[in-house]
Amino acid sequence: MSGQSKTMAAMSSARWKKVSKSYRARNVSKPWKDEEGRKREVRATKFGGKWRLQSKVSDEPDWTYYDPPLLDDLLKLKDVIFRKYQRRRASAEDVASVDKLISEQQAND
Repeated sequence: MSGQSKTMAAMSSARWKKVSKSYRARNVSKPWKDEEGRKREVRATKFGGKWRLQSKVSDEPDWTYYDPPLLDDLLKLKDVIFRKYQRRRASAEDVASVDKLISEQQAND
């Protein structure tokens, strides 16, 4: 399996994953069901200190980027990043940056 194939397989798996640490990027991806019972996958990428979230539903061909990210997605990302932090697979900076995004999003609502 080539390096690119491994990366794509990691991004499409059922767990949140970290990919490409050498470029200081953090990719995490997690599928779950939406209100209508459709499978929805959310990806979060941190690059250059900024998080970008995107999602797609299983029947849609293209990914949708959210700026600002949805609060529900941020709360789930915080949970995943915190669990990774406890296992020393994410930094305290990652947890703090997601917390900051959540507080900014809650202040705007």
